[in-house]
Amino acid sequence: MFRRFAFCLLFGSSICGSSAFASSWNFTSVGNDETRYFFDAETVEKTRDITTLWVKTVQVNRPDTDGSWASALRWRINCVKRTIQGLGYSTYDKDGKFIKSSSSALLEDAVIPDSTGEAMLKIACEPNFPRDTSGVKYLKIDDNDVFAATRRYTESRKSQIDSAPK
Repeated sequence: MFRRFAFCLLFGSSICGSSAFASSWNFTSVGNDETRYFFDAETVEKTRDITTLWVKTVQVNRPDTDGSWASALRWRINCVKRTIQGLGYSTYDKDGKFIKSSSSALLEDAVIPDSTGEAMLKIACEPNFPRDTSGVKYLKIDDNDVFAATRRYTESRKSQIDSAPK
């Protein structure tokens, strides 16, 4: 309950509203303190065994090792074989401006246990994905601005830090 409340505070009307955008970015509970993960519900292609989708990552405090602040990654997830294959990517600077892209597919690889890939596999392979509206594992970002959502998340986390002398 508290988690949903915190997300409601963080994303405001994103749970209730709808927007007419070509993309429908959703914040996921996947990731760590350094990276926020989102997926585009509008691009999800799903069969019984395979889910293909765009995943966007946004760095919270510092750029990635290649200097980018965000990446859009096209993933093919095989739910039965528990594998992930990268199908292409684009990278962006801190203002969301395009840096570079590649459409070269990587080899299909086994999902590493306890990894971000496994967490995303568990979400993407659920029968109701991407239509679950419970807000437990992902939430629609009403303004579709993953950079603003990351800033709101970071500001919310900072406001929760107890700065009182110990």
